[in-house]
Amino acid sequence: MNGIKRYFSIFFVFLSFAICCAKEFTIAVIPDTQSYVDYRLLKSDYNFPEIYYRQMQYIADNSLKKGGTISYAIHLGDVVNNYSYQLMEWIVSDAGFSLLDDIIPFMVIPGNHDYDESENLKESPKQRIRGCKYFTTFFGPESKHFKDKEWYGGSYNGGMNSWQILSIGDEDFLILGLEVEPSQDVLDWAQTILSLHKNPTIVCTHEFLSTEYDKNAPGNAAFSFGGYRLLDGGLNPKDIMDSFIKKHNQIFLVLCGHYAVGNDSENARTDLNENGNKVYSLLSDYQFRNSLLNDKDKQKYKYYGGDGWLRLLTFDKERKSIHIQTYSTELKCYEKDFNSDFVIQFDWDWNERFDRL
Repeated sequence: MNGIKRYFSIFFVFLSFAICCAKEFTIAVIPDTQSYVDYRLLKSDYNFPEIYYRQMQYIADNSLKKGGTISYAIHLGDVVNNYSYQLMEWIVSDAGFSLLDDIIPFMVIPGNHDYDESENLKESPKQRIRGCKYFTTFFGPESKHFKDKEWYGGSYNGGMNSWQILSIGDEDFLILGLEVEPSQDVLDWAQTILSLHKNPTIVCTHEFLSTEYDKNAPGNAAFSFGGYRLLDGGLNPKDIMDSFIKKHNQIFLVLCGHYAVGNDSENARTDLNENGNKVYSLLSDYQFRNSLLNDKDKQKYKYYGGDGWLRLLTFDKERKSIHIQTYSTELKCYEKDFNSDFVIQFDWDWNERFDRL
């Protein structure tokens, strides 16, 4: 027995040393799992929730705690498909995140489908979302996933907006999650968090980029313009970039989901902030991928799928890079096209840009 205790003591010392000294680490990014938990498909032949569970189990199995490289996970919103109208979808989604509990720190931000209700309008904007009871119950600061977790920094509006600290190697990253089309009071709160934590910052928000291209910035993704919360003071993505993100030199990366057209589900753009440094924005949303379905069911379930795709972002500070890869836990393969597997090479001095003074 003493030998077993000694073995585990050595193992945890080694694991702590590996985490502390890591120069390379991976963030798993999970976009738009709403189709996997849709109540209409819970009893389908394809058992979509199992795809979702396998995604989460893959992240857990490849976490630092299990000997892998995944240090953190981010869900980009739309954890359910039918708002608050189907409690079962929330229960299934919650069960998926339970596979990560006590294994790896993670963030969940709300998508437009995660509000309590959606109202279709005749005028522009065409839709209005509101209410946050269900999301904040399952994924708020008092939920089982985040309560008393030392890495969970805090929240605003019951957990619709939140911040966390990812400590890896010799660096502490600030991860800032913003709700759909955040209003000015949300950005004021975010400003306070940035002022208190002068760390390299990743902003996560559900709706930000589209799969279309910006006519005024060739090769760059256009900003999305959903108009879900504009009637309640929400700001559109371009306004958020210009009035908030560009003003903070510590923000170097923005991650989003939400927007997809068939298999066209990825895009990226690069902006210069007010300090002349680059801000990278990445879109991923695989909810319309449905290669696992047979031809007949592709018509029946044409809006449902995902094929188990997720994003893996591997940071390497020594090489000053992020390697973006796209992996399917169902097909067990990587997607290799130009916007699925690529490297972001930093062209700034890390210490100079993220000076703590």
